[in-house]
Parts: sequence; C-alpha cells; structure tokens
Amino acid sequence: MLKLKKLYAVTNIKIEIDYYIPIKVIFGDREKNEPSIFWRTGNLKNSLIEIGVGKISGNINSIKLVLAPKAIIKSPVQRFDIENEQIGLPAFEISLEWQNNYTLDEVEDFEIYIINNSLIITFASNKIKSKVVNDRVVFCFDKEKQLCSIEIKDFGIDEMNNLKEYLKIKK
Repeated sequence: MLKLKKLYAVTNIKIEIDYYIPIKVIFGDREKNEPSIFWRTGNLKNSLIEIGVGKISGNINSIKLVLAPKAIIKSPVQRFDIENEQIGLPAFEISLEWQNNYTLDEVEDFEIYIINNSLIITFASNKIKSKVVNDRVVFCFDKEKQLCSIEIKDFGIDEMNNLKEYLKIKK
C-alpha cells in the first residue's frame, strides 16, 4: 500500500475521460520533470489502477484507471475520524526495489463508487484519519498514513455521463 511521506505545494491537474482509459488524472508537469515509477493494484486481469509517482521525490504525478471493476452507485462504507485536512500534493515512500523495477504490483481488489458528481476509488476500509486535497482530487489516509481512497470530485454533467458510459453503468 502507498504510504504518505510528505507534501509538496498544490499543482494544477488535468482530467481526461476516455473509452480506453476511463479516467486519467495528470498532476502538473511532473511527468516531464522526473521519470515515473508505478504502483499498480487490482486483480490485474479485469481491474487495474496505476498510480505514477516521481522516481526520486515520490510525488504523485498521475492516476490511471485502466480496467474498472463494476462501479457502485452509493456511498462507500468508510469510517471517518479526521484529525487533519491539508492542502497539497502527496509524496509517497519508495523502496529501492520499486525504484529499480519501475513497477510495484500489489494484487488487491479495489472498489469504485459514483456519488452525485464524484468518483471514489477505495483501496482499504480503514478508518480515515487525514485528507490531502489537491484541486479536485482528495486523498484519504489512515492512522498509519497509508492511502485508503481517492476521490475525484466536481465532474460536470457531460463528464459524468461519459464516465458512466465508459464504466458501463446503466443510466
């Protein structure tokens, strides 16, 4: 699981919604400034999310939902005991093995939720202790600073309709 190391200043984001990669979030120009390594999770056959981080800094530079499990149209069961909410861009701890291999695969199921105009990707049902907000993206962490979920919010009507179509959600 990804573990929060520190925060960088907020950066601009670009969100792309597409038939082949249902959602892609790019953070600033960080992909151009530093080589990326990738944390991937899902069952790696019909569910896969890939999070790109800077090879040296560990700062997040992309989120790509490559293969999506069936989305759930309701609120996730998450427990909150928020002790702090910060504005910034998360950077994660990186092992030497991960740096050398460029990918770290953790085979674990994740869930996708659609609520109003938001998409929530949940990796763990641990109690949420802190949030880090960068523009339209909210990262939720447990008491061990492990990433539990990511919320991408404030989708427009057309964006949400396209996202539902690409995730194969019946209207």
